[in-house]
Amino acid sequence: MDAEIQQRVESAGGQYKNVDVRASLIWNNRNDLDLHVICPSGEEIFYGHKQSGCKGWLDVDMNVQGETTKPVENVRWSRGTAPRGHYKVIVQNFRFHENPTPTDYRVEIEVNGEIKQFKGSISLKGETGIDSNIVIYEFDFDPNKRKSIDTDPGEKATYAAYDDSVIRNQWATVLQAERILPIEDPARILDVMLGAMAITEGKSNLDDFLHGLKASHTTHDLNQIRIALEGLSLHTSKGPNIDPGGASSPGSTRRL
Repeated sequence: MDAEIQQRVESAGGQYKNVDVRASLIWNNRNDLDLHVICPSGEEIFYGHKQSGCKGWLDVDMNVQGETTKPVENVRWSRGTAPRGHYKVIVQNFRFHENPTPTDYRVEIEVNGEIKQFKGSISLKGETGIDSNIVIYEFDFDPNKRKSIDTDPGEKATYAAYDDSVIRNQWATVLQAERILPIEDPARILDVMLGAMAITEGKSNLDDFLHGLKASHTTHDLNQIRIALEGLSLHTSKGPNIDPGGASSPGSTRRL
């Protein structure tokens, strides 16, 4: 595990833990590197399409204006949401904000609890855009092969019923997936329910609702609320409103 990558992702409000699939990219200058992930459906997650229909999310996107020398980008699927199939992770240098010289990068990819790390340099000849693309890693995801986070067999047996994926599957037998709202901190339940009502009644979209909370909530709190409501927001934006009365929170864990 790369502690620097985790620190940058979480400081920026991204989700590092409790994921099925995660790809995190860091580099150390003001150039605008971009992380692209192609989903099993063929959909591409990147700065121009941050949220996929299969619940993938680019929840941290940095250096659009060259704002930092310690940037990070993060694409993830929360635990229990990633679809089975083939994934491709790509790094692109969208533009130079500094001298057009090669940029060193590090990428960390987590799949089913197993982490792989990659490093290299991009734009060796000054390339930008699609001409600079580097395929970092391709893999197949199988939700049935997720590595257990428990190390003690007795503890694993005792707490298996409390695993996020188990709980989500139980709720899914009686509720539509978008009505299952995962919440890490019980103190955020009221915020999430108010957001669910505002979104489903057409009074607000997710970004506007979160913007209204910025003055009174921490970045960590806002990130939890976004994660809980992102599936509902996507579903509502693509179809008719649904009754928020069915929304529930079995419990577990974007950046503004």
